[in-house]
Amino acid sequence: MWINKTTNASYGFTAPEVEEHSDKVIEVPFPLPGESVIPDIKSGKTKITVKSPFTFIDLGTTAAATEVEIEVDENVQPGAMIAIKVKGTAAEQISYKANGVVIAPAFANVAGKTKVQVLVYGGNVFVPTGVAFQID
Repeated sequence: MWINKTTNASYGFTAPEVEEHSDKVIEVPFPLPGESVIPDIKSGKTKITVKSPFTFIDLGTTAAATEVEIEVDENVQPGAMIAIKVKGTAAEQISYKANGVVIAPAFANVAGKTKVQVLVYGGNVFVPTGVAFQID
């Protein structure tokens, strides 16, 4: 049971009935807050480990094609989301991989513009919910 200390409202949690969870302690991450990551990009590559139900990844400004390798923590559940933000200096390609496999089509950035793309975890891989959207 979760209690809001300001309003004294309580929020219950109904656990799913999953046979393989019998006689085990299962930790369920509360969906908020999420996590914000600013990865270090070396030689056009970066690796990110997703650990929470929502992760915001700011790639900053890229000057070359960038490959984002996504690792998923064992506690991340299907439905988890990541949002990736990147500003381009040219038409560099941004691509995503998991375990060496391309998981989403690469998109080309635009010089001086910022794009954001959201991906959702399906239980074994993150998939894009749509095209990368230019926000400026």
